[in-house]
Amino acid sequence: MKAAVFTRYGGPEVVSILEQPKPAVGPKDVLIRTHATTVNSGDSRIRGMRVPAGFVPMVRLMFGIFGPRRSSQVLGSSLAGEIVEVGEAVSHYEVGQRVVASMPKSTGAHAQFVSLPEDGAIATVPDGVRMEDAASVLFGGHTAQYFLEELGSIQSGEKVLVNGASGSVGAALVQFAVYHGATVTCVCSGKNAALVRELGAAQVIDYTEVNFLDTCAPGDYDKVVDCVGNLNWHDVRKGLSAQGMFLMVIADFWPTLRAGFSTKTKGQRCLTGTSNPSAKDLRRLMDMLNAGLLTPLIDSTYSLTEIQQAHARVDTERKRGNVVVTMKTAA
Repeated sequence: MKAAVFTRYGGPEVVSILEQPKPAVGPKDVLIRTHATTVNSGDSRIRGMRVPAGFVPMVRLMFGIFGPRRSSQVLGSSLAGEIVEVGEAVSHYEVGQRVVASMPKSTGAHAQFVSLPEDGAIATVPDGVRMEDAASVLFGGHTAQYFLEELGSIQSGEKVLVNGASGSVGAALVQFAVYHGATVTCVCSGKNAALVRELGAAQVIDYTEVNFLDTCAPGDYDKVVDCVGNLNWHDVRKGLSAQGMFLMVIADFWPTLRAGFSTKTKGQRCLTGTSNPSAKDLRRLMDMLNAGLLTPLIDSTYSLTEIQQAHARVDTERKRGNVVVTMKTAA
């Protein structure tokens, strides 16, 4: 099979399409032929080792000190595809089913085939839902679920600000906040204002013209969610309500550590973490997508053989939504 492989850290040019062994299928595994996947900000950061300040040693230990270890050389955290083989002990899935899946270690989806345990993060794709759309809502969708629902316990009527609202995660956060009945303010460039308003934003702040921190007053927001990593707890808390939360999707090491010490059961809180999607999470995303409660936002689509261009697009940090990669032209 073909897969997008990188054997050293660097720019998009370090990713190559190489032949790899088709993964083995154990008794309780399913083999999925990938139809669509995405290149997201996490893939870009790992490939280029451009992780938030203070995390480089930790990330190198996880993925490879001098270069990515073999088990981490194929990126990609999620996919949509078709089951083409099942292990002899599999009881929940069958050949021919369309499914989405999240990879156990957030790597491995940029390949023509993946093998996963049937009790992993897998869910069926509803009839009528395009594979590209299904793949596009996974990364941002389960991140939004984690930060707004699990960490943030979002409530109807709350006031939520999303910093970096037009990317994959930001767009999903906007939609989840609106779904829960929150009033959403988006921070993004003026050219993306119409886009986030279509997703349900009540107000848009153009960061190229004004710093929202200069205009907010105490109690303006119940939740501030940072998808960019350029906000800090000291400044954000001034605009939070008495029980407000600062939710950091991405942050440097020291702010992340500080968040752990500032966590408490009452009063203002600063929280961060890492989402670990389950099959139940993916089923819910597919249900929302099928019901029209979640809009797939696709910035651009590339074939597997154009994986370098896909990485380059993500590296611009100007994508709107998701960069999708399909296997259509990969022989």
